[in-house]
This record gives sequence, structure tokens and C-alpha cells, in this order.
Amino acid sequence: MSDTSSAPGTGPGAGTAGGAGTARPTIITPTDDGPLEVDGPVSVRRPDGTVIREASKVFLCRCGHSGRKPWCDGSHSRQGWRA
Repeated sequence: MSDTSSAPGTGPGAGTAGGAGTARPTIITPTDDGPLEVDGPVSVRRPDGTVIREASKVFLCRCGHSGRKPWCDGSHSRQGWRA
């Protein structure tokens, strides 16, 4: 269920990795036949809200084959996965 009470990107914690006043936007770019590149302040969390990692750049699996989910481990290349 998503929060529709605020404009996209303006809700609690939007565009920040938990740091107040972070002006740098977070940009998510699907790479060619590879992972999602998340560039900018990011807080990756488990479903229960526990922080797994706070970083300025991460690569997230989108092929489903990674043995290190949610991180990309290059499995998309070995599996021949194409977007």
C-alpha cells in the first residue's frame, strides 16, 4: 500500500538516506540488461524496516538470479538474462 497523501518524492525520507537536509537527488537507472543503479542517498531496508545498508550508490538485482539479493552479483550475465 502506498502513501498518496504527498506528491511523489516528497514523503518521509524521500531522497535521503536518513540524513536531514540532503540536497542531492537519488536517481534510479536500469542498466542495459543488468541491475538497477541507484545513485544518490539511499537507505536499503528489510520488509520490517531494519536498515541493511545506507550508501551513496548501490546496484540492485532485477533479474531474480542473484545469490546476494537485493544486491546484483553479475548472475544476469551468466544466465543470459535480457531486459
